[in-house]
Amino acid sequence: MSHNPGFKYTSAEAAKKMIDEISKDPGAWADGAARTPVDVIAAASSDVAEKNFAAAMSAVIAQKLRQAGLKKVTTADWKRIIASLSGSWSSGVSADADKIMAAVANAVEQTYAAADEARKMPKGLPGSGENKARMTKYFDSRVARKKASGT
Repeated sequence: MSHNPGFKYTSAEAAKKMIDEISKDPGAWADGAARTPVDVIAAASSDVAEKNFAAAMSAVIAQKLRQAGLKKVTTADWKRIIASLSGSWSSGVSADADKIMAAVANAVEQTYAAADEARKMPKGLPGSGENKARMTKYFDSRVARKKASGT
């Protein structure tokens, strides 16, 4: 995974830090979600979100990404992950640490790429001005917070 300008860590390093932090306090993620000031459901159920979701799913289907991802995991892996969610977080993480780390690093890499793309979007595209401004503001604030906190 590559390092992206504006981010202190490579995606693999960021993924490791995320897993380490969640492993220390699995409840912190839920606590963070509880403190989120944004109306997540309203944003996620908007017409704009639905259009974005349809576009993303079209790409997933066209590129067979779901199928390819499933082929990387065995039923035994799936059972261990499910067991880890209903019991101790660390047992599932330890059993498949490399696979989980790779998946989280890939997700971080995709987030970095989305942030970079949002910054590059030209102004004035029909229907995208509001999204561009919203996404750029969001990702820039995330980067600023991460830089300020040293992560």
